[in-house]
Amino acid sequence: MSIPSDIQEGYAIDSGANELKLIPIQAHSSVGKLDQETQKKVAYSNIWDHTDVRLESSAEGIKENIILKSSDAPTTFRYKVMGQLNNDLEGQNVKLMPTWLKDASGKSREVKQTLKHV
Repeated sequence: MSIPSDIQEGYAIDSGANELKLIPIQAHSSVGKLDQETQKKVAYSNIWDHTDVRLESSAEGIKENIILKSSDAPTTFRYKVMGQLNNDLEGQNVKLMPTWLKDASGKSREVKQTLKHV
């Protein structure tokens, strides 16, 4: 697993020789701030307009939190995916987990992820 100092470099998850790298598209440059207490969370400010990102490493992989700071924040986020990933968002020994959101009132709902081959 690889968490970059600048989010524009993208981050990677791997299982043996299989690596999947996600690079945010049209992201602003942002150098991450390491959480000194846990040493496992990195926060990036203003990746997209009005949007922060926090990456957290664990034994299972990397959890990404996208924090929308205002109603002016984007509603769609795109990533360049490097590595093998099928339409079910699975690769060889690597899988993207389902995504969900929690709004300001605390209500949660699932978010659709799609893969576009270019």
